[in-house]
Amino acid sequence: MPPTLREVYKRLKPKDFEIFSAALIIAQKEGHRFLEHCGQSGDQGVDTKLLNRFGNIVIVQSKLYASTNRVGQPELRDFFGSTYHHKSVYGYFVTTSTFTRAARQFIYANGSRIRVIDGPQIEMLLQKKRQNIALALRDIYQQISVAKA
Repeated sequence: MPPTLREVYKRLKPKDFEIFSAALIIAQKEGHRFLEHCGQSGDQGVDTKLLNRFGNIVIVQSKLYASTNRVGQPELRDFFGSTYHHKSVYGYFVTTSTFTRAARQFIYANGSRIRVIDGPQIEMLLQKKRQNIALALRDIYQQISVAKA
């Protein structure tokens, strides 16, 4: 497991980052559980699906972006639409970069349906929730391998 954001860039391929993003959310101990990995081209804005503590669908979009490639409002607007398309109660947009000012305004206006984790938050979670993230990753990979069998 990467110990820092810098190592996330070095070690993780996009598919691995999608799984890692789900683990970041689960590691926060708010009752989320892994449901499925669905990231690929044509995924309609969803890389993984989780269930919240009430059994409702939560979607996750993951972007392994360079720090200079900030997420803009159009990407969040599309993701917002995906929350309705997938009948999720809300979604997480996870990126290794940050969000533009317009994107942050969109997040603020639609905060009940969009939650975000950016590069600085990933760095903080790696420092404070490292063990929880590692356990969540292990559990997700076990669940994926069982599903493939």
